[in-house]
Amino acid sequence: MSPLYETLRFTREVSAPRAALWEAFAEPSQRVIWAVPAGEIQVYNQAQFEIGGQDRYRCGPPGSLDYRGLVDYLQIIDQELIVHTDVVHAEDQILSAALLTVEFSSTTCGSRIEVTDQLVSFVGEGMVQGHQTGQRMALDQLAAYLKSRHRQKE
Repeated sequence: MSPLYETLRFTREVSAPRAALWEAFAEPSQRVIWAVPAGEIQVYNQAQFEIGGQDRYRCGPPGSLDYRGLVDYLQIIDQELIVHTDVVHAEDQILSAALLTVEFSSTTCGSRIEVTDQLVSFVGEGMVQGHQTGQRMALDQLAAYLKSRHRQKE
């Protein structure tokens, strides 16, 4: 199967300060709450949120964490920018490789996140659709998570 290439862009405004948005990305203990679909889990075997650092994770339904991911952080500018790769495997097969650029900014009502996902799928259209659905779902869950946390602190 020939690789498929796609560039996906997503923007979401959240009703939380940029510092809280940034922390939700920087802290793996928060990422596992909002970044995976309902009914699935993500477990970090390694988390190094720093330039040159790597995250190694497994994800999927509980009891069946068949997907493995490797994240390499290329650039991090506090509360402004994250650039990283994300390679997803299942068994001994690479399913996809992506370069992700995540930009953070403040708004009058909170903050904005912009994600550019430059993706190569080695297993067909399903991974492209998975990235589209997954990014939208993660950003929706992130917004809800931050809204809930922000309310708890008031």
